Amino acid sequence: MKKAILVTGGTGFIGKNIIKNLSSKYKIYSLERKKTTLKKCKTNKYSVLSFSDPNKIFQLIKDIKIDYIIHAATYYKKKDDEVDFKEIINANILLGIFLIDICSKKKIKKFINFSTCWENYNNTKDNPFNLYASTKLAFKKILNYYSKKNSFTKFYNIYLMDTFGENDTRYKIIPEIKKNIKINKTIKIISENLYLNVINTKDIIRGIYLILTKPLNAGDYSLLNNKTFRIKDILTKINGKKKIKYKFSTKRKIKERIFKFKKIKGWKPKYSNINNIVDLVI
Repeated sequence: MKKAILVTGGTGFIGKNIIKNLSSKYKIYSLERKKTTLKKCKTNKYSVLSFSDPNKIFQLIKDIKIDYIIHAATYYKKKDDEVDFKEIINANILLGIFLIDICSKKKIKKFINFSTCWENYNNTKDNPFNLYASTKLAFKKILNYYSKKNSFTKFYNIYLMDTFGENDTRYKIIPEIKKNIKINKTIKIISENLYLNVINTKDIIRGIYLILTKPLNAGDYSLLNNKTFRIKDILTKINGKKKIKYKFSTKRKIKERIFKFKKIKGWKPKYSNINNIVDLVI
């Protein structure tokens, strides 16, 4: 019998890829927030558990056997003045606390929490870049506290910098490059010396699968690229295969110093090189 995973953030970019790639190996339950009453529905590949009140999530799953939780739900805003304070607390802190409580009640074996390298901005530990990163850091500390009280569940924090992959509609630099190429629009980049540390969702899934299947110690892990890529080099390589239009505002070097946690044993980026980026956008 397949083991079961409860996934949050299943409607987001990373969550969709988790469900798509793990549904053949696991029974997947996607926990999704709706502005409707509680309901359950089932697709061909996974089951959707819809909720409007996080207090009632346990009602949805009390009769369901769940082995693992993958917490990929988040509320992201780069600028603090664009933040809905209630929404960011509910998504980045409160929802996670309810899931931690479920770990105790349901004897969950492993809890995987997705976090951000912006918690440790400029390579400085516990130095959040913005309010979003502050709430992610706050939840991590709550998670660490509860991990001391729950010896049955192994808790993992996974740190990402930036990501790319198929069917990405986010307002991010790689999907924006792809969109502009498609409509033959000039690609405008802040600097030719902007450096990116990006990971393909295929490599993220490989990391998750190792956590689920291997006897890995609980703790903090990075899923980061071994290399950073200069945006000018990416665009030059794209231009060698397909003529594109682009321009830079400056030559200023923009390269973030990233705080790196340990890597998952047996994992390294396989689908996250510059050629993978080029093939994706053209």
